Amino acid sequence: MTVWKNASKKTALMKPYVRIVDDEEDVRTSMALLLRLAGIDVRTYENAADLLENGEFETPGCLVLDIRMPGMDGLHLQETLIARHVDLPILFLTGHGDVDTAVTVMRRGAVDFIQKPPAPEVFLAAIRKYVAWHERVRAHVVRVSDARAKYETLTLREEEGLRGVAEGLLNKQIAFKYSIGIETVKTYRANALAKLDIRTAVDARDFLIFIGEIQLDTLPSLSNEVQDFLAQGVEDRETREGGRNDRADDSTMRIDRNAVRESLLND
Repeated sequence: MTVWKNASKKTALMKPYVRIVDDEEDVRTSMALLLRLAGIDVRTYENAADLLENGEFETPGCLVLDIRMPGMDGLHLQETLIARHVDLPILFLTGHGDVDTAVTVMRRGAVDFIQKPPAPEVFLAAIRKYVAWHERVRAHVVRVSDARAKYETLTLREEEGLRGVAEGLLNKQIAFKYSIGIETVKTYRANALAKLDIRTAVDARDFLIFIGEIQLDTLPSLSNEVQDFLAQGVEDRETREGGRNDRADDSTMRIDRNAVRESLLND
C-alpha cells in the first residue's frame, strides 16, 4: 500500500471525545457517567454560550445537544456551528416529541434525534456509531491533505507526466499532447512517480481521483492501442504440420496481461 493511503499520525494522536450541552445538571451528569463507564471521554457544557466560548472542535467525536435551553436553544446553536463550519456529527436529545423539530434539525445535518431519557444501550450504540464515523471522516480528510501536499511539490511538467500516466497514454502520446520530447516525458514522469511513491498507472489514476484533481466520469479510459490489445486476448497458436493441428506449449502461450499492459504504458 502506498504512503498516501495510510492514516496520518496527526489523526491518531487526537483521541475522540463527546461534547454534551444540556442546561439540566442531572442530565449532563448521568449521561457523562454512562459514557465514562463505557470508556468514552466526555466534556459537558451547561448551555450554548458555554460550548461556544470554551469548547474546541478540532478533535474528532460528536455533539449531544438539548433542543430546549435558556438563551440560545439547540436549533440556533446548530445554525451557529454550521456557520462556523464545525463538522462534528450532532445528536439531539429532547424531552418533547416534536416531529417537525426533528425533521428540521435532521434536514440541517443532524445525524440523530433521541427522546429523553434515552435507553442506555440505545444512547451508547448511537454515540459509538457517530464517533467512529467521524474518526473515519477526519482520517480521510488528513490523508487527502497530506496527499495534496505531496502533489503540490510536483513541477508543471511532472504534473503533465502524471496525468498522462493516469489517462493510460503512451510516452509518445504524452509528448505529442504537451509538445515535448519523449525523453523529457520519461524523465518528468519518473520524477513524479518517485515523489509520490507510485508505481503503476492504476495507482496514478487512483491518486488523482483521491485528491480531487480528476473526476472518475471525466477521466479518459486507457488509450485505444492498449484497449485494443487487451480486448483482443491472446489466442493459442496453432501449428499445422502434416495436416495435424498441434497446440503450442502452454508456457509459450500464457502471457501476463498486466505485465504487458504496464510494458505498453512504459513505451
